[in-house]
Amino acid sequence: DWDKIRIGDTVRVRSLGKRATLLAFPDHQKRVRVGLGEMTMSVGIDQLEADESPSPEASPPPDRPSLLAAAAEEVEARHSGNTCDLRGMRVEEALSEVERFLDTAALQNESPLFLIHGHGTGALKAAVRNYLKKSAYVRRWRPGEIHEGGDGVSVVYLR
Repeated sequence: DWDKIRIGDTVRVRSLGKRATLLAFPDHQKRVRVGLGEMTMSVGIDQLEADESPSPEASPPPDRPSLLAAAAEEVEARHSGNTCDLRGMRVEEALSEVERFLDTAALQNESPLFLIHGHGTGALKAAVRNYLKKSAYVRRWRPGEIHEGGDGVSVVYLR
């Protein structure tokens, strides 16, 4: 029942017969990210079931940040509301679009954001990332990871 489950809850992956930790809610393809030890994977929601068994391990002390919490913060779903596709735009046009997109996202408290600039000659990527370094909206940004689009994407976290 998706009304009761929360990020960090333990679930069972039927196809593996293993317990896992929920890292992200279902995306538009009805797949979720789960953590199995040091590994994360994407599975269909039809492969999950509630884990009723007691946890064999104690939870970490409250003053120590858990690796799971850090991983859950870094695993985000990309959707139309948090993604801006700048491919094919000229630098001036793209920076205007980024400014508008950041304004809107800040008002809607949307974070993280995914700016798709592609690789191309590198001019658009460089201009966008230079803009992000100076923007008052941006707390931090990073290049996308492989599963996010790699270096052709900038992932932005707002203040």
